[in-house]
Amino acid sequence: MIHFFALLRNDNIQIRRIPLERDVEANVKDLFTSHYDEYFNDMNLESFEAGYTPQEDTTSFVDMVLPTEFNDIPNNTNVYSELDRDHEITDIKVIFIYDELSQRYYFQNFDKRNLLTRKTVAIWSNHNTYTTLKDSNAFIIDNAVHAIYMKGKLYFKNFVQAGKIFDLTSFFSEASEQDMDEVFGEALFNTDIQWLKDNADSVIKKQITALKKSGIINIVRPETKKFKDAAKRVGLPKEVYNTDQIVLPKDKKQCKQVLAFLNQDIFPGLLTPKQLFRTNSKKKV
Repeated sequence: MIHFFALLRNDNIQIRRIPLERDVEANVKDLFTSHYDEYFNDMNLESFEAGYTPQEDTTSFVDMVLPTEFNDIPNNTNVYSELDRDHEITDIKVIFIYDELSQRYYFQNFDKRNLLTRKTVAIWSNHNTYTTLKDSNAFIIDNAVHAIYMKGKLYFKNFVQAGKIFDLTSFFSEASEQDMDEVFGEALFNTDIQWLKDNADSVIKKQITALKKSGIINIVRPETKKFKDAAKRVGLPKEVYNTDQIVLPKDKKQCKQVLAFLNQDIFPGLLTPKQLFRTNSKKKV
């Protein structure tokens, strides 16, 4: 058995129950659960890392606890009000099912393109004639699943789509000015922090977040020949590495290059060492 719900557009989480006839319930279940293999069959499951784009054969996940508003779904769905088709259907932002057998949630984003209102000229066969939608509003369920939740993890193929379901900004936050102070206030760096704060765009802030989370600043040694050789090999300006500190250039393009180097996102080819590449994955081989 499945239970069918809607999440409404609201500052607070509001869940509405959508009753289904028995034959329709089977169709809805099949539509959602048919996407399970798309997420897990022959897929690499990787913990989401901010700033990196997963490969096509990868399903990302984050560890999270569902909001408390979901607590009654497995055992007492009657506590949830039924969707008001006339007044709340335009407020739907997500539709989802809970499959009792597998104890999985399947989520699908919802927008106005899914709506069939009484103003819509929708026609279908009815005793060899066609009729319009008259009695109430309706909606279409897409053949798509944008996230699956089970066993304390939210799985998704696209972070942006998953972020429309739940607030995931804590997993993909941009560096704050305090983060910049903490990272570049270290003796490891010789950086004009105020210039960085004034000029950091979204890309730079995300690179700084990734740098802070990686822990690389705790092990990198700019005074060593190994570091200087690596920096030279990827074409960093000499002034970045010719002292015992890392100098962040006052140039946004060069700044991004240095941060990409420190995040180990830029590297020479094994067979073509003069050719540089950028990685979009931190998957280990």
